[in-house]
Amino acid sequence: MTEDFMRDETPTGIDTKVLVPSESGSGPMFAPYCTADFLNNSKIINDTLFFTFAPPAYLTYYWTIVRRNMEWFNGYVAGIHDQGILSSKTGARICKMSANLTLGGGISFQGSEEAETFLTDFYKRRKIYPKLKRVAPLLNAVGFMLSKVDINEKGELDISFISGNRYFAQCDADGNVLEFYACIVFVTADTNEVNNGQESSRTGYSLVEERFYIKGKPCVRYRIYEGAILATAPTYSNDSKDGSVRGIKYEDLPSHVQQAIKDKLAGRELNKVYALPFESIGARVTRNSFSATGVDDYACFADSTLADCHTQLYELDLTKTQKSEHKYLNQDFMVMPDQMIMELAGDNVKAKYHESRNGLNGVNKRIAKGARYSDPTKETPYVYSPPLKIADYNADIMQIHNEIAAQTEFSPVTIAGYLRNGVEKTATEITADENATRLTIRTKRELIAEDLNYLNGIILKHYGVSEDGSECSAVFKEGSLSNPRLETELIIRKLENGLITRQMAIEDANPQLSKRECERVAQVASEEMTAQQAQPFDGLNVMSR
Repeated sequence: MTEDFMRDETPTGIDTKVLVPSESGSGPMFAPYCTADFLNNSKIINDTLFFTFAPPAYLTYYWTIVRRNMEWFNGYVAGIHDQGILSSKTGARICKMSANLTLGGGISFQGSEEAETFLTDFYKRRKIYPKLKRVAPLLNAVGFMLSKVDINEKGELDISFISGNRYFAQCDADGNVLEFYACIVFVTADTNEVNNGQESSRTGYSLVEERFYIKGKPCVRYRIYEGAILATAPTYSNDSKDGSVRGIKYEDLPSHVQQAIKDKLAGRELNKVYALPFESIGARVTRNSFSATGVDDYACFADSTLADCHTQLYELDLTKTQKSEHKYLNQDFMVMPDQMIMELAGDNVKAKYHESRNGLNGVNKRIAKGARYSDPTKETPYVYSPPLKIADYNADIMQIHNEIAAQTEFSPVTIAGYLRNGVEKTATEITADENATRLTIRTKRELIAEDLNYLNGIILKHYGVSEDGSECSAVFKEGSLSNPRLETELIIRKLENGLITRQMAIEDANPQLSKRECERVAQVASEEMTAQQAQPFDGLNVMSR
């Protein structure tokens, strides 16, 4: 039978109550699990608490755009994954894929040798690259993040990154940060805490870093706010910068919160304004794309990698849920005319007992089901097999993956390699993979590198390595997008056909090395080849014997 009686109209003369394995659909089947999973993770994942700090002009954007992108990234969307639709968490896989492709090869520096050496050591000591890799998936999910130079109580510099759901910034038309306030640590409240004889309703405490200009000089201040107050209080932008605190005082904090704040501040005081030793605030808004759909006037926003594929993500989860319903909950069974199923002989009560225990005619009801036919010519048994539709579901899922690839500006080959198992790539597909995906990755790297260069310039100037800080640039090393063996073969073919130089081949084949290191490798390789040619036969001159 080719008809799908689960979805199409029932053929004439067939009892629909027999042929529909599940009249209620997949929602109620998976609803208990999905609802519990959704609620449990909603309690653990709190990505929108800091939204209550949002200035009025930004509030709608964060609650309508950023919040929904974060829900798809976490894999729990209200109204979908609490209604019986299984979550595949594909949004998180896409964002992690994009982050891995962007940063997988590492970072090197190109400029003066002194600046290169200093920044390489600085990034290693401060573990800046791991911090960037950790926040990169959220950069893709939200669409933007804050990159900033930090300074501790000893005057030592560092670089940190804050995802777009934990800060708010004001930028000028050129994207320069004029002021920002960011949650640098969130401390959960003690659920057993009692204030004035009553249990506390606090959700937690946010340690907020503010940076702004006072008479043209960049300054920083740290303040702490109570989560429960923020949920009902006016927006943060109504607060003043005169030193008054709308939040909670340090001495009123629970002891475990005081210790956490003390460790984070490391000798600095709350509510005290400190002058920054930079010419600017020392921060940049790093964007995931060049534009933000519908909000072109705001230079502080950019589109998420998931911005245009919410529909496809919903279709994917719905299709996979329907596939699971067919595959696991509705196994094959035999449809037989009623008159072909023999009545059980003997006492009527015992017959009904055996029927309820063993199924029709002693056969499990998941294997045999009765049906009445009005057409005598159709009075023959046949197998109803829902799993035969699995191939159709797989084709639908593949098509949705292709649509996701188009919406996220990656090649279908790249998406397939991360979202489907066992996908082999030919050399032709790898070339297409490079042409489509590398263009997207190159754009993301340019946006990150531009802001890193800005921060690196501040660091080089602060430590006296460079006068203006512009003598060294961050360079992203190429990570492997496809099969490394095939990529190496392509490099060799290009070299043999004169399409690239030997130096370029060494750089492409060794993405983990900087340009200066590749030059040294090329020099050593050339010297070894020259020496080998001068001493043939493994260095033995047979003519002198």
